Amino acid sequence: MAAPPPLWQHEVASLAREQARIPAAAGQRLNAADGGEEKLSETWRHVKGVARDESKHHDLMDLVRNARREDTYQFPVAGWPSLLRPLSSVMPELPAMVQDKYRTCQTMCFCGVFPEIRRAWASVDNSLYLWRYDQSNDVPVEYCGEEQAICCVGLAKPKPGVFLAAIQHVLVLATTVEIVLLGVCTSPSKGGGSDHYEELSLQPMPLYTLPSDNTIMTCFASSALGRIFMGANDGHVYEIQYAATDSWRQRRCSKVRVTGGIQQLLPGFLVPLFGQPTALDKLVVDDERHILYSLASNSAIQVFDLGATGTAPANKVAELTDFLNEVARLPTGRTVFALGDDKWGTAIKYLAVIPMAESWKVHLMAVTSNGRRAYFSTSNQVRAGSSWGGNRDGRTSIPSHLDPKVTRPNALVAIDARGPLPQPPAAGVRIATDPASRPMDVTAVLYAQGTLVLAEASGPDGKATKLLMAARNHTLPPATVNVNFASGAPGLREMVSDLNSFIPGETAAIGCIPQASVLGPEVHPGGSWGAMQDELVAQMFSGPQQLVVVSTAGVLELERRRPVDVLQALLAERSADKLKQFFDAYGAPEAAAMCYLIGTQDRQSMRLVEEAANALDNPLLVGQPLMPEEGGGTEAAQNAGSAGGGIYMGTAVNPNPEPDWSGAHKGLALYISRLLAPVWDHRLITPSSGNPNIWKSRLSDATMMVLEAKLRELEKFLHEAASRRKNRGFGRSAGGVTAGAGPTGLFGYLEDGTNRMHQGGGAAAGAAGASVAGVAPTGMAAAIGDAPFAKRQRMWNAFVMEEQRNNAVRALASKAAQALLLLRTIAAANVNRLVNRLDGPGRRALQDANFRDLVLEDKGSSLAAQLVAALVADQLEGGASGAAGGVAELAAALQSGAPAYFRDQDRQFFQATAKLKAAEQAATAAERDAAAKEALAGLLRVPQCVNLSQMVGRLAFLRQYEGIVELVVRCASIADPHSLAWRHGSSADTAAARAARDRCYSHLLDVLKPLLRPGIEPVRAAPVGAAAAAAGDAGAGGAGAGAPEEAALLTPTEAKAAKGKMMQAILQSGDQYLIQVLYSTLVDVGADADLLANPSQALITYLRTEGGMSAQAGANGSGGLSGGDIGPLDSRQVRHLELLARLYIKKGKYSLAANVYRSLASRRNGTGDSAVNLQQRLDAFHNALLQARSVGDEQMTDTIRSSVRCITLQIAMQTRLQQLLARAKQQRQQGAAAAGPSPEQLQSLLKEIQISCLDVSDLYNSYAQPLGMWDMCLEICNFAGSVPSNYVLKLWDLLLKEIWETDEISAPDSTADASDDSDSRLERCCAKVQALGVNFYPNESSLPLVHVTMRLEQAAAGLWPKTSDSVRDPSRVVRCLRAVLAPSAGDNASSVIASVYEQLLARRGALLDGGVAGADIVLGGAGDGAARSALRLGLLKSLVAHCRIVLQEELSSSLTGQVSQG
Repeated sequence: MAAPPPLWQHEVASLAREQARIPAAAGQRLNAADGGEEKLSETWRHVKGVARDESKHHDLMDLVRNARREDTYQFPVAGWPSLLRPLSSVMPELPAMVQDKYRTCQTMCFCGVFPEIRRAWASVDNSLYLWRYDQSNDVPVEYCGEEQAICCVGLAKPKPGVFLAAIQHVLVLATTVEIVLLGVCTSPSKGGGSDHYEELSLQPMPLYTLPSDNTIMTCFASSALGRIFMGANDGHVYEIQYAATDSWRQRRCSKVRVTGGIQQLLPGFLVPLFGQPTALDKLVVDDERHILYSLASNSAIQVFDLGATGTAPANKVAELTDFLNEVARLPTGRTVFALGDDKWGTAIKYLAVIPMAESWKVHLMAVTSNGRRAYFSTSNQVRAGSSWGGNRDGRTSIPSHLDPKVTRPNALVAIDARGPLPQPPAAGVRIATDPASRPMDVTAVLYAQGTLVLAEASGPDGKATKLLMAARNHTLPPATVNVNFASGAPGLREMVSDLNSFIPGETAAIGCIPQASVLGPEVHPGGSWGAMQDELVAQMFSGPQQLVVVSTAGVLELERRRPVDVLQALLAERSADKLKQFFDAYGAPEAAAMCYLIGTQDRQSMRLVEEAANALDNPLLVGQPLMPEEGGGTEAAQNAGSAGGGIYMGTAVNPNPEPDWSGAHKGLALYISRLLAPVWDHRLITPSSGNPNIWKSRLSDATMMVLEAKLRELEKFLHEAASRRKNRGFGRSAGGVTAGAGPTGLFGYLEDGTNRMHQGGGAAAGAAGASVAGVAPTGMAAAIGDAPFAKRQRMWNAFVMEEQRNNAVRALASKAAQALLLLRTIAAANVNRLVNRLDGPGRRALQDANFRDLVLEDKGSSLAAQLVAALVADQLEGGASGAAGGVAELAAALQSGAPAYFRDQDRQFFQATAKLKAAEQAATAAERDAAAKEALAGLLRVPQCVNLSQMVGRLAFLRQYEGIVELVVRCASIADPHSLAWRHGSSADTAAARAARDRCYSHLLDVLKPLLRPGIEPVRAAPVGAAAAAAGDAGAGGAGAGAPEEAALLTPTEAKAAKGKMMQAILQSGDQYLIQVLYSTLVDVGADADLLANPSQALITYLRTEGGMSAQAGANGSGGLSGGDIGPLDSRQVRHLELLARLYIKKGKYSLAANVYRSLASRRNGTGDSAVNLQQRLDAFHNALLQARSVGDEQMTDTIRSSVRCITLQIAMQTRLQQLLARAKQQRQQGAAAAGPSPEQLQSLLKEIQISCLDVSDLYNSYAQPLGMWDMCLEICNFAGSVPSNYVLKLWDLLLKEIWETDEISAPDSTADASDDSDSRLERCCAKVQALGVNFYPNESSLPLVHVTMRLEQAAAGLWPKTSDSVRDPSRVVRCLRAVLAPSAGDNASSVIASVYEQLLARRGALLDGGVAGADIVLGGAGDGAARSALRLGLLKSLVAHCRIVLQEELSSSLTGQVSQG
């Protein structure tokens, strides 16, 4: 099968039509008025403009620094649900096995949680227990493989390639004597299931055990790269290094001490000399910046650099030994921490790494035992009070001293401090006491995703735990909150909440269960600045944050409610006051965005969806759109051209201002912008980094599926909301409104697509007085109804504009969802194979394309069309019998799910393609022909979807030649719908139309041209690529007799028949431009017989036009212009005129053919390809003369004959000039003096004589006479006629004298006989006379025979033109005369010669007249008798010689006559 068409989809004239398409399965249709008139790109710009100020991210340092003490902490509104919610009503106790072991504890016990494997753990002496904290009946996994007590437990991710793939984690156990590594394997249950942590097994690894060297490990940390660090009671940090095998440099498993310096080199008994060591309590690894932190029991913090890539040996770069003194010097530290505070309260309890998503400046947070916090940076260039001008929303580049890839840690600097969390009051009021004065006893701490969780010892006996939480407060700050204008960041405001009940026992550990985003790992919502950490954005793609609290009494799972969870609870409660409080707290846009999130969630209850929709329709919650004149706020005022009321001179005023949109519309813009942000600028399909020849989809199926579902739910939600507002009477008349309002109302205007604001005063008034969704019928409707007409009209305009914007956003969501479905369909196929089907430009466009291009840009639609075409072709190429059915299913799925990219005509096209595939695989010729005709009929119905580059070849392979012509003509009509290519002229529009049609016709000509070349060899039925592909595919599909290679070959007879069919179809198509293209092709390939086989007036007009002749002249029968009225003509134009002449000859119009040839002969000369030489002109005149003779028009014949003679003279003149030029150049090279014109002059004359046809007078006056070409002068006089005889006599004298004296320019040979020289001179004179006389005789005016004979006789006697010896041969002159007269005089030549001599002998005094001025001999009178006698003797000898010749001829002609020998 041929390669798939790279472009099958017709370009859409307006993107608005595509906006109106949504899935047919939903049964929805967007009217043209519902935002369809706006392009999607403009809609996206509007969305970004509306949502521009709603989502910002600031650096944590700026937030902490700008916070005011009285606004540091806030509490939830009274009556709102608690932000911490236990997942079970009863706290599960520790497993009985663990409790029993705990009762017999002898040495030590520990407990904690491993959220990575969904297990809690407890160690009692030498036993370790692991159990599921989320399953109450789970049986713990026990490990008792060690003899000594376990002192430290940790879980690490293994290094790649060290262990088997089944070992997903490494459990590190440290006893008092050794360190053991265990393999951890998790898997689903044996019966199958989606829980990958159901089964757990521990795999002992004896080779990975090493002694602890009398060191008790106290803490553990691991990096994402699999590095394991442990802290010990000796105050040192150790790294457990492990590899797959032993090597000469390193053991398989070893322990390396990171700290200690020279102490590592001393024996153990000398170490106590350096002081009592301080045990390490905690190790923390920053996997983003590759930094290791250690915390000692005396609150000393050490910083270790792991290298820019995290693989370098740990290097200690900083240490903070006096924590209290460091933080007390801060401006905020002096308030939070005071020197002299109790050591217990200021002891550091917890270290937390600050992710780079939250801050580039703050790297570490420390939490003390009484709940106070201190923030640190590892860069000494970040100090308290310093500022950096970049902020997150500005997207400025990060300074090099803050970039961990450039600058490594070099210090540990405290930059800010924060007081302890206050106790939430019973009533939701702001705390009035100083939070720093409240004592706290923190037992466990967790900081994750911007949330701080503290476990505080509480209860009457101190054996219970109070859980406090502080998280970023996303509610709107009060007007009194300070905003630092340098950074633009507000202060860090935190919402403090607690668990409503106490947790039994002492909390030992708090863990955070990783909540992966529903999107794939390849996308990062909000970009690289980590907006995923913004809870308002994160709640769209991930569930609530889940916590695990492990205490001595059991394990409790908690969930932290997100803002959307709080809103969902309030909606379920249906409390208007609380809902109003929520919208006021978060702002209408943000709360509305959450309503859209609730309304579009999968498997959401219909009741909540309805409540969310009602909230969005409630103007008391979200407001209403207002025009600037109605107090629409700053945004509306800016749209109108001012910043508020009043007149501002010089400020541009927008004549069509937009309103200040309602909170519902702002929330919609905010929601869809956040929804599309993860993939909007994401690449779609790119080559693999490892192998550029392998292409992969860059978006996972999970990401595309989730986003598509959300977008479709949003589209459905918006459609239902619009229908609901319509059904509620949005636009019907309200009380106090003009009674003439029509029944259509607002939605009537929107649905009928008119978008007109003024449909009559009554209609406008009725629309303006509409009730808003029935929510506030008394207040709002009354306000609208009682308002003046102008105000009602402005409110009407605002409602209409917002509704149109909502529908435009709905169209954007629909298009984006369709694009995701299309990408999912493509990704499910073999992407690499599909990409290989694209051409080079298509692959380059695909590599650079992102999701934005696919949704908004025309190039995205074109690229999608190519991918769909490749996908369908790949389905057809499967070769199975069900390939056509698979294509039908694919087409149905795409048409219903992505109609913007796959329309009904596309489905018809691919169905026709499937039938074409069946035709290629048909077993018999009859079946193949029937299937091909059916496929062709389908293609003719949707020509706008056809890619001619492949379809034409495949149809030619199936020998559908007439169908090819019809299909190409239809495609060309689509490319040029107004037939601009048929127009005369060369305007830009006409040139573009012709270029578009030429692209279509080129595919037809690729099939026709091989058929036009004559020969006896078989001809391919289709272009080589298409025929080979079709035959190859058919063979691969297991077809029968219709598929082999010989089916693509045509015999000469078949090729002739196919050629006739195609040409006849073209001539009958009515496409004037195509017919001209056909004529041009026939001319170019030399198919003259085929061209002239169909003579028509159109062909004549084409040949004349392309030949440069006037088409009107041919139409009126004049045949064109003669002479130099046409030209210059290039070779192609000349060929067209020659074909025109042949066409006239074929039609018997010889006079028109003669005129065409005359025009060719007389055309103006040009340069290069347009140059014409004299021989070409002569040939054209000869052809014209031949056609003129066929007509029998004597006048035309004589005229053309004269032109032939004139051009012949011109050619002779050209030859003489070339000879003179060569002689002049030779003389110049030899250094001889030039006897005539210079080479430059001759070259100029030669160039002039070649460019055009010259008149005889020009030839004589400009060339022959000035250059002394006397023979040419005589020939011109012979052609011209009516020349005075004396003038001719003088020319003959000059010619003969020049010939006689020619050799005098060279030195004579001294040894030669003088008589021999005279003979040779006379011979040359006679030869010239003979050459000219043959053409001149019997024209006495051109050939004065008596005078010429006299000069020859005088020269023979040595008397003219100068004295010389007489010639030896007395018959030479006579023989010359006989040669001259023989062709014309015949038998009468002897008498003519006798008569000439009689006249010469009869002369007396003038017999010896020299004649030519300058001759050496001028004789006359009776004084020179000897010369006269010599001349007469010569004449008599010549006459005797003549008589002898005549007598000899007569004797030889007689049967008995013999020639005398004596």
